[in-house]
Parts: sequence; structure tokens; C-alpha cells
Amino acid sequence: MTAVAEPSNALAQVRALFGPSADIGLRRLVTGPKALDRLGELVRETRRAGGPIVVLTDATLKRAYGTDLTTAVLSRLDQPKPVVAGTPGHATVADPATVADAVARTAGAGVLVTLGSGTISDIGKVAAARNGLPHVVVQTAASVNGYANDHSVLLLNGVKTTVPSAWPDVLLIDEETLAGAPPELTRAGFGDLISVYTGSADWALAGELGVDHGYRPDLARLLSGAATAVLPQAGALPGSAAAVAALAHGLTLGGLVMGMAGQTAPSSGTEHAISHLLDMAAGATGRPHALHGAQVGVAALVAAAIWDHLRARLTPSARVDVPEEAAARARVLAAFAGLDPGGAMGERCWQGYAAKLRSLDAGTLTEFLTRWPAWADAAAPRLEALAGALRQAGAPTRFSDLDPAANAERARWAIATAPLLRARLGIADLAVVTGLWTEADIDAVLDRLARVGAGL
Repeated sequence: MTAVAEPSNALAQVRALFGPSADIGLRRLVTGPKALDRLGELVRETRRAGGPIVVLTDATLKRAYGTDLTTAVLSRLDQPKPVVAGTPGHATVADPATVADAVARTAGAGVLVTLGSGTISDIGKVAAARNGLPHVVVQTAASVNGYANDHSVLLLNGVKTTVPSAWPDVLLIDEETLAGAPPELTRAGFGDLISVYTGSADWALAGELGVDHGYRPDLARLLSGAATAVLPQAGALPGSAAAVAALAHGLTLGGLVMGMAGQTAPSSGTEHAISHLLDMAAGATGRPHALHGAQVGVAALVAAAIWDHLRARLTPSARVDVPEEAAARARVLAAFAGLDPGGAMGERCWQGYAAKLRSLDAGTLTEFLTRWPAWADAAAPRLEALAGALRQAGAPTRFSDLDPAANAERARWAIATAPLLRARLGIADLAVVTGLWTEADIDAVLDRLARVGAGL
């Protein structure tokens, strides 16, 4: 029997933390073997009278139960209207044109059913929000943690940007569909899962420095507990249905927590900034980039190595120097000039970085450094454990292992530029204001990564 909000269910766990009166926009989480068989009844219950069932998907072939998954979904619905986003033969991108097309073609639906990847889910959540549609998401792989929240990552002015969208009303996770997904998608999901360790460490740092007043250690503990339960099963991925189900649970929990926290910070720190920058660099030159989670997994090792670097070199007596705005703006614009000579990308990134600079207080930073050694020992992610788990899962640990690979020059640029991308504070920002983000420091981080079989 399909499980709906049972005690082990991610939705029930989040409700337990936030209380029974918490308004969680995701009303139903339906998981389990054969969950797909419930799609028809879920859509009927969610559908608003007077409009068709619109199914938003992409042209990527998806299979489950030995057949085409899109056909299987359509066959379970009453006179569905399929809408295909993006261009056949090309990876679907959540850029303004693609999003606007999806919004226009789904308008007037009685219910929107989104089938596919994290990118399609992001587009569907925006379309549902803008058109005011009931929304059922059918997850097709345990590949990202973004299905279960009310945020979408869009490409705006060439910059990967997290924007508010809408919770799906129903998230359907058919475990057999996930177990049969392409192995590279499952491994990418594992990479996205381990970002809990580096993202929540950055989140805690932002809380300590007064930059993020929403930090909640109980949420961080919940996410790390779910991830820690999956790590011993890394070697069973992607072939074990039980391991894939545990991975999907951890990812869903991450999405729910991000939605309830009102931001993606619980699972998105320096590692996501590096991945977004790789996407932006590829997009600016018309090249494809690797899977999001695969990049995030490799970049999580970079973030963990930066934590190690600062634990070894940052002292309580270090001098704090918050960059002056004019110089900082010039640095941000220069960092992105190679991708966008017109400057729109750099200006968008500067707006976020400027807000971060204004939130930094030299006195708070100086006081924090007196507590840094003990605090960092407790908060820092463990590089060796994360690298070992990725290897056991068969996931990439180096930028050159990605498909397509990110060359050394592009990867180094993404690492160096990570603190300049957005308003969110991460471990590289602490390195910047304490003078530990020079070319020599980045070399030291890369040397540390090489010692555990990671990095470039």
C-alpha cells in the first residue's frame, strides 16, 4: 500500500518540527512502490472544475515499468493535454523564454501535472504560481532536492537565480520509477544530498555573523540526520531500491525544510554557488554543463576543503578587512566580464554581493574569531568522509570527472568567484575578509583536494 504522511514520511517529520498549525504548502506527499497507480485519483481530487488536465514535460525519454513513462502517465489521466517545454534534442533550460512559453501554454488548466526533472519541476512551479493552478508533480528521479518546496532556480540575465514560485499541492514519488532512473541521475542526487553538510555549515556561519537571522540548528540536525542515514548505503547506489528510496527521502526532506525556512540556505552554500557558476560559464559559451547534483557533489568537496584550509590557517588574532564597495564592485564586474561583456550579469551579481557586504560588521567578525577554533571544529564538514562516500556511489569527485568535464581554468574561476555570486554568505566569504582568499590560498585548497582524490 502507498504511504501517505506516515510517521516515517518526510512531510510528517517537518510537521513535527514546525507544529500542526504550520502552513506547509505541499498538502500531500505520496510515496512508495506502485505509487504511480494513484495518479489518476490524486489528479481528480486536486483538479479545479472547468479546465483541462495539462501535463507539462520535456522531450527527454523517460521509462518506467518497461514502458515510456510519459505514455504511462497520460494513460492514467482523463483527456490530458500534453505540453512539451524546451526544444527536442537540447537540454531544457529555465530561461525567461522557456518559462514564459510554459506559462502561456498552461494557462486555464484545471490542474497542472508536471512530469520530469528538477528543471521541469522548477518551470512547472513557476507556471502554477503565475496562473494560479493546482499542481501535481510526478518526480522521475532522485536527482535533486528542489521538488518539494516553493522555490525555483531560473536563468535570469545569464545568472542562476533562486526565485519564489509555488509549492506543489501533491508530490508523487513512485519508488520503482526512481529505482529505474538513469544511474547518473541517482548519483547526481547523492551529490546534491551531501550538500546538506557544507550548506548547513555555511548557514550556521551566516547565523553566527548576524547575516542570516533565520538559522535553525534543529532543521540542520534533521537534514544531516537524513543524509547520515544514506551515507552507509552509498556503495549500494544506484542499484539498490532501498538505497534509492532512502536517498529520495533525504532529498525530499531537504526540499521541505528549505520551503519552510523560506530560503534554500539549509542545503545550498558555497558548493551551489560553484555549480551555478559552472552552469553560467557553459551557458555563456553555448556549451552544455554537467548534471546539477554531480557538480554540487564535486563542489561540496571544494567547500569542505575551504573549511579545512581556514581551520588550519585562520587564527583568533587575524585582521578583519571588509572590502570597500567601490573596489568590490569593480572586482565583481571584472569577474563576469568574460562571460557577459555587456555587464548585465555582473550588475545582477553585484546587487547580491553588495547586500552581503553591507550586512557584515567588522566588530562582529572580530569577536567571532575569538571563538573560531572550537566553533569550526564542531561545525566544519568532514572532507574525507564526503569524498569517500561519493567514490563508493560511483559519483564524480573531480571537475574533470564530470560529463561534460569542466576544464581546470573554468573550475578554478568558479571556485575563486564563488563569494561574488550572490547575497548568501559562505565559508569563502570568511576567507575573503580575513585575507585568506589569495591565489596561493586557492592553490592550497586544490592541493588539499588532490590528497583525497578530488579537485581539478
